[in-house]
Amino acid sequence: MKNRSMRPHSTLSNSRALAVALLLTCAQVAQAQLPPVGPLTVSTATVGAEPNPANGSVTYSSGVTFTGQRRVVGSLNANMPANTTLQVRITGGAGGTSLGYVVLNTTPRDIVIAASQSFFSTNTIAYTFTALVAAGVIPTTTRVVTFTLLAWP
Repeated sequence: MKNRSMRPHSTLSNSRALAVALLLTCAQVAQAQLPPVGPLTVSTATVGAEPNPANGSVTYSSGVTFTGQRRVVGSLNANMPANTTLQVRITGGAGGTSLGYVVLNTTPRDIVIAASQSFFSTNTIAYTFTALVAAGVIPTTTRVVTFTLLAWP
């Protein structure tokens, strides 16, 4: 199967060539824009198994000011293509609980809970993009991830 020409071009290999990519154009934390992550390209597989996930991350320092505790929710501007998944994990300093990798879609999901201001001194946002062979050929797709800081509990 011939790969489609896409911007950015990416491929996924299993027993056949598949084109799947995800470019996260921006993320927002306390109304601050972060640099893009991606493209996340699923490009390897073990024979007889589903393709290996693609990973990407960004680290940032924040001057978020608040009192009490907060939670971070995340959502996508559009759902992922069929048979693909995007997960996110935010880690930070002391004073908060990361819920590990959380699957994103258009519904806001808790990612961090019970976070104090110190949690946001330096954070890493890590993404994992997975695609099943059943996804087939998918044109390059872009998703915007929005993070919102809300009161906790």
